[in-house]
Amino acid sequence: MPRVFPEKGFVDSKNINKNLGIKAITHAVSNKSTFLKIIKDRKIKLPSMLDQLKKKTPFVENLYGLNDCNYFSAGFDYNSKFHQWPFAFLFRKSILKREQFHTFKSYIVAKSWFVFLKHLKKYDLNTLLEARKKRTVAKKSIDKFLETGRPGLFWKFENVLIWAYENTKVKKRVKKEMVDFIKSKELSNNYAPVFIGKHYHDNYYYKEIEICSTAPVSLDDKEFIGVYIKKEKINKMIPILKRSFSGEIIVYDGKKAKKLSAF
Repeated sequence: MPRVFPEKGFVDSKNINKNLGIKAITHAVSNKSTFLKIIKDRKIKLPSMLDQLKKKTPFVENLYGLNDCNYFSAGFDYNSKFHQWPFAFLFRKSILKREQFHTFKSYIVAKSWFVFLKHLKKYDLNTLLEARKKRTVAKKSIDKFLETGRPGLFWKFENVLIWAYENTKVKKRVKKEMVDFIKSKELSNNYAPVFIGKHYHDNYYYKEIEICSTAPVSLDDKEFIGVYIKKEKINKMIPILKRSFSGEIIVYDGKKAKKLSAF
């Protein structure tokens, strides 16, 4: 799935990461129907292969050529923190060596807009001030940025940021700054699993890792190791998993991991 942004309170990912005992790459899923559809298809499809899917932040993704990608995490960020999604597919970190994966040591969408706002403040403040008038949420977020240096909920007013980008007198300059920033944060495919191994258990305020895949990922892949299912949902899902997978895959509930055959 593409990135979807949270409304819930923060839940630390520290324990759910450590309890598995494996430094897994995860693709989190927010609902049962999508989880079951991926199992049925035997693959995690790209957004372009799905119907009626509205992306939250298409502009920045298009800017970097990642407009048709799926997001993965180093650990269970989407299943804890703000999102608290109940499902995920688990892969070995060695899958990041493949060319279809792009691993960044930063949150590419959020930090790209932050770079944009900083440069607009410095080089074209008038356009930034004009943008804040477009929507109430834009005014609140831009005011917060001007007062504290921290942006607000940028995904709620990306259309206003796009307007500012298209109308700024320093468009060429800020585009270069945004693209250069993200290029500086991308890890090589060979080094990505090593970096993940070093920073997998970093705390929320330090670890910033974004992973994108620009090709579908098969559940028949040798790097696929199992699924995460929130504990209260596991019992109903086990029969479906047993019909679909070998008993050797891992089923993890955030506290304990067992082979499917052990259920």
